Amino acid sequence: MVGGFLSGLGLLLASFATQLVHLYLSIGLLSGFGWALVFTPSMASVACYFKHRRTLATSLALTGVGISSFAFSPLFQFLVDSYAWRGALMIVAGMSFNLMVCGALIRPLTLKDNVPGGKLTAPSWKTFSNLFGLQLLSHCPFMRYVAAITLVNTGYFIPYVHLVAWARELGFDEYQAAFLMSLTAAADLCGRLFSAWLGSCRSSQLIHLLVAWTSLTGLSLLLIIWGRTYPLLMAISLCYGFFSGALTPVVFSIVPEI
Repeated sequence: MVGGFLSGLGLLLASFATQLVHLYLSIGLLSGFGWALVFTPSMASVACYFKHRRTLATSLALTGVGISSFAFSPLFQFLVDSYAWRGALMIVAGMSFNLMVCGALIRPLTLKDNVPGGKLTAPSWKTFSNLFGLQLLSHCPFMRYVAAITLVNTGYFIPYVHLVAWARELGFDEYQAAFLMSLTAAADLCGRLFSAWLGSCRSSQLIHLLVAWTSLTGLSLLLIIWGRTYPLLMAISLCYGFFSGALTPVVFSIVPEI
């Protein structure tokens, strides 16, 4: 709920920006921190709710990302054309504030009516470590996983940031450029569903799927620079969307096994 408020507030403040640094602070820092507070508990809740077929549950939870991405790119372009960028950001801010309602629906599976009382003790390092999960920093498999996913994320979001600008630089109009993102989102949705089915097969090991989808996503990113015609850009967008979409649920589903 806090994340929904911060993300909406950042977008609302960005609509009043007069300098580029204002956008860095509002959308980049405030909204970005808010979206992190929204996304992480949502994925953690799915892992807590589902012990079996966790990959399928995670994939279905993430299909909303593909659907919204498919619709949002042309929608935002329409809002910019109709209300200018300031009005578009205000409307998107109102949409983000609705995340507070979604957050109110997330609750523990079991509620404790009577919590036993205890003596108040001074805070200790063990209490602090347990509160923030600092013991994970000494868990070597988890730290290797963190390092690997950090490297993956350095290139994962490049098309979402630069694909439209790349298409515009090649001479395509704004709606053609925005349609590439819609194609990517549609393929992303298909990839997530396919990964859900594949991950639920008993013969599939998540670590092998993680390596395969990561390699294919990286290969599709390398091909973007060669896409200089619109049909080729469409094909690359479809490949990237499918492979990156298939990768996402595996990234989250494999954490409990580590």
